[in-house]
Amino acid sequence: MNRNISKDMILNLILKDFKAYGSFILGLSLFTLALAMLTTFVNSKTQELFTSGVVNIIIVVIGSFALEQKANGARGYIASLPLTRRSIVLARYISSLSIILFNFLLNLLVFSLLERILKPELASILSPKVILYAGMYLLIHISLYFFFFYRFNLIVVMITYLLPMLLWTALSSQDDSLSASIIGNPRLFLFWCLAGLGLFSISLFSSLYYYQKKDL
Repeated sequence: MNRNISKDMILNLILKDFKAYGSFILGLSLFTLALAMLTTFVNSKTQELFTSGVVNIIIVVIGSFALEQKANGARGYIASLPLTRRSIVLARYISSLSIILFNFLLNLLVFSLLERILKPELASILSPKVILYAGMYLLIHISLYFFFFYRFNLIVVMITYLLPMLLWTALSSQDDSLSASIIGNPRLFLFWCLAGLGLFSISLFSSLYYYQKKDL
């Protein structure tokens, strides 16, 4: 009985997110898609730019929930509703993952079509490893986002989005990017996948614990 109530709470919160931010999510999704495809296909390093470019999808999540984060008392109001804090956190994670999955699949579809049209003579760079690497890259970023989402303001959250990208770019040389090194090394690739899954698990459970204790 309680499990069914909890599932209904989570579902209602997810539907509320998409009802409140649906138009904004769609508009921002199309903008980041156009930006990612433009920057990818005007450069010769298609694979590196695709795997790093998909992280722009995180902007859709940050932008969609920024208004709630900026609104004074918004979280206090949500917490005052007849909902468990666990349901609130789980619903926001599921909403965010749904946005990311939709955008990731959209990016893959459009990229595949453009690749066939613009570079028909070349073999596709979208191997299972490249797709999985990009997915883990997104998972790591969304994990870092939620580490700070419930604890700090929007400026700090934006910094957590920008700093990893800048660091990743700085560590990548012109001749050999980190993405290519990780994808080409079986041990590094396995570590990358386990790190993504592990960081996401830590992020989820720490957010559940923190929000449960947070004074709103």
